[in-house]
Amino acid sequence: MGRCEVDHKQRIEFGDFQTPVELASKCCRIAGEQFGDVQVVVEPTCGEGAFLVAAASEFPTAELLGYEINDRYRHAAMEAMRLSLSARQAPRKALSSKRRYRIMQRDFFQCDWNSDRRNHSGAVLFLGNPPWVTNSKLGVLNGQNLPRKSNVDLESGIDAITGNSNFDIAESMLMSLLGAMQPDVDALAMLIKTSTARKVLARAWRTNQRFSFISIRRFDAKKYFGVNVDACLLLLKTTNHQTQTQICYGSTCLQQPASSIAFGWFDGRIVADPIAAAATSHLSAAGKVADQLTWRSGIKHDLAGVLELTIDDGQLETRAGDVIDIEPDLLYPLAKGSDVANGQADCRRCRILITQRTMSEATEELANTHPKTWRYLQANAERFAARKSSIYRGRDRYALFGIGPYTFAPWKVAICGFYKRLSFTLIGPVEGRPVVVDDTCYFLPLRTRSQATLVQQLLESSLAEKYFQSRVFWDAKRPITAKLLRGLSLSVLAEELGQMRQWDQHFDPKFVLF
Repeated sequence: MGRCEVDHKQRIEFGDFQTPVELASKCCRIAGEQFGDVQVVVEPTCGEGAFLVAAASEFPTAELLGYEINDRYRHAAMEAMRLSLSARQAPRKALSSKRRYRIMQRDFFQCDWNSDRRNHSGAVLFLGNPPWVTNSKLGVLNGQNLPRKSNVDLESGIDAITGNSNFDIAESMLMSLLGAMQPDVDALAMLIKTSTARKVLARAWRTNQRFSFISIRRFDAKKYFGVNVDACLLLLKTTNHQTQTQICYGSTCLQQPASSIAFGWFDGRIVADPIAAAATSHLSAAGKVADQLTWRSGIKHDLAGVLELTIDDGQLETRAGDVIDIEPDLLYPLAKGSDVANGQADCRRCRILITQRTMSEATEELANTHPKTWRYLQANAERFAARKSSIYRGRDRYALFGIGPYTFAPWKVAICGFYKRLSFTLIGPVEGRPVVVDDTCYFLPLRTRSQATLVQQLLESSLAEKYFQSRVFWDAKRPITAKLLRGLSLSVLAEELGQMRQWDQHFDPKFVLF
């Protein structure tokens, strides 16, 4: 591995996005305006020292403590502080020549932050820019800069396997700091991803941690760090008082005070707007008789080059342009996420080879029933074996995921999870074959067009939109999730909209759909 590759690996591993002094100064000024004077400023991952230099100007009487695992950065931070203090020129306040500051080499995850906090008297401000990397990314890199591994949100089963238990390293760091903060005394100001801010606060609210103040101010991460991610300055103060806020207010830029609802806590979960969520809580499926309809995920296979095919001039071709000859009855029209999001699910050319009817079905019988298809699968056996996802472990070698009777429902109402809009598409058969969707999508399996039309109308109602909008986070990588969709009771929605008669006509309670 070359030197550049090593530097790149370490930059990712340690979330190495050095904060420009300009940005650090703005953050310190905001923290000073919000929290007033503090006695100690702690920068747990100080890097090259931009926040310490800015804090020296904003908090001239405070003791400054910087911790950094990278010794080269530690020395750079010490030099930056030396130059700053010797210059005696600060934007707002004169620097004290008797400034007390220490910059120490320390691994965040080896530090006892509760014990460390007890060594300080007076108000402490925890300040900085913790790493923006996830635990799964560090695992790929065999990184050592890791907290103890755990399923931080107590996800189970397929949720944990498919990534819901993944978390940013900054989450673990901030939870450690929140646990060490002295209520009604200490404050925190950190640059983090907005999604990380939500996760941290959700975990804190779930454990009944109280806050007297919470806000986020978004900033342009592309401008300062060269990354396309929704990011913010998180400002908070903990409290022991019963009076507390479970709403985080936000603004669209650093210069603006947080005045609009960014997100909050309602009914045991994080939501985009707790007030609107409360107003639509009667539509929730929780605690009610389950609807017959269940949102399903599309097919996951991780092998588009083999299983996703096109029809061109009557010939079946792979993505590489190879013409193949297999039995047609295992081929189904395929709607990709972009097709669903754009309402274009006629699928005249796209096909997918489906090797199973259920995930537990063995494929060896295809050697007898579909010899051409079997030979094609055998020719690509190594590519199947190279699939990395753990969901294929212990399963048939040609197994797919997200397969069941619902997959072959003739009618569907679907939505793509990645697009930042509520767009529900009605999908019907193509050339007499049911259309299937890929794993970027969720769908409701239906038997008739009239069922699908009614369901689409319900989901496109303004009341359903209000329900979803109060609970969806559009800056998330996958804004639309099965959990979000399954939270809405369609039967209750139909009743609220005065369409219960139509619902009962199309969905007999005694008749199981899929």
